[in-house]
Amino acid sequence: MSRSTLTGATRRRSTARRRPLVAGLLALLAASALSAVAAPAALAADAPGKAANIRQGKPVDAQPGQDWIYPAVVIKNTGRRPLGTEKLIITADSATHFLSSQLGVSRRDGQEEHVQCDLVSDDRVLICDGFDLNLAAQRYLVAYPEMGVDSDVETPTTSKVQFALGSPQFASGKAGISIHD
Repeated sequence: MSRSTLTGATRRRSTARRRPLVAGLLALLAASALSAVAAPAALAADAPGKAANIRQGKPVDAQPGQDWIYPAVVIKNTGRRPLGTEKLIITADSATHFLSSQLGVSRRDGQEEHVQCDLVSDDRVLICDGFDLNLAAQRYLVAYPEMGVDSDVETPTTSKVQFALGSPQFASGKAGISIHD
C-alpha cells in the first residue's frame, strides 16, 4: 500500500516526518467550506456563548487489519468568545479502535502537540478531559487520533468516528474511514 499524502493513512515514525502531512491537512481543511455553519441550536442552547463546528474533509482510506490511520477533523470556534479548556469525547464504532491514549493536535501556526487522554471501553472511547483548545473566535485546529481497523471487518464499508465537544456538549461531528480491500 502506498503512503497517503494528505489523509495520513500510514504511520509516520517521527514528528518531523508528520509535519508535511499536518500542513497539508491544515491547508486542505481550511480551504473547505467550514466558515458558515454553527453548532445546532439545541446544542448551543445547552452551552450559552460557546459555538464550534467539527468537520472532516475527505474520509481516510484503510484496509481490514490496518493500523496507524489518522482520521483528522477541524475544530473551529464559530463563536465570538475564545474557547478554553473543554472535554472532548471521541468514540470509534465497532469496525475500528484507538491505538494510543494520545490525541494529535496541529494548530494554525504550525505548532503540533499531543494531548494525553483516557482510553476506555475496549479501546473504542477516547476521553480528553481538560483539553486546552485555546481558540480565539474564528480560529481552528486539527485533531487526529491514532486508530486501527479491526481485521474481521466486512468490506466495503465506511466507519464513523464520533467527536463530541464540551460538557454540556455544544459541538459534535464525525470523521469517516473508508474501509476496502
